[in-house]
Amino acid sequence: MADKVYPSTTKPATNGTAATKPSFPATKAQQYGATRPAYRPQPASRKRSRGCCCACVLWTTVVIFILIVLAAIAGGIIYALYRPHRPTFVVSGLKISSLNLTSTSHLTTNINLNITTRNPNKKLVYTYNPITISVTTEKDGVLVGSGSLPLIRAWHQEHNFPESFHHKQRCAAGRQIWDQIKQ
Repeated sequence: MADKVYPSTTKPATNGTAATKPSFPATKAQQYGATRPAYRPQPASRKRSRGCCCACVLWTTVVIFILIVLAAIAGGIIYALYRPHRPTFVVSGLKISSLNLTSTSHLTTNINLNITTRNPNKKLVYTYNPITISVTTEKDGVLVGSGSLPLIRAWHQEHNFPESFHHKQRCAAGRQIWDQIKQ
């Protein structure tokens, strides 16, 4: 506790004479001690990994947004040029030309089907993969006949697709089918 915080401005006399005042004021290093280093603030450290990640996410979002906008513009142009409308399908005829149920519960059918398609688009062609058709009874859902239509291409006009298919099956409920058909 006996240490002085501030050094005195007068120096003790040497050889018994009085001390003289210095001609300039004391610096901070002289006041607080020369052994203490001067305070120098450190520059702020940069977090480059976070900045790089944020930039990457930002640019990815911008690119995705631009792609969505370009896809919407392309869709609008295609819609404006072609004006697409849905094609229509109509079953214009369904005829069961033969239905034979034998005593051994074999059901043999011959079904004629006529489908009419209409495509109202002048510049578009619709292509449909082969279609499987099944004819069943309403009450029990027993299969009366089945078949498939070939590949269909619907141009800008009306097309008829007559199709007939022959079906044989062993039917455990043959009498029930016969009774339903008679009703």
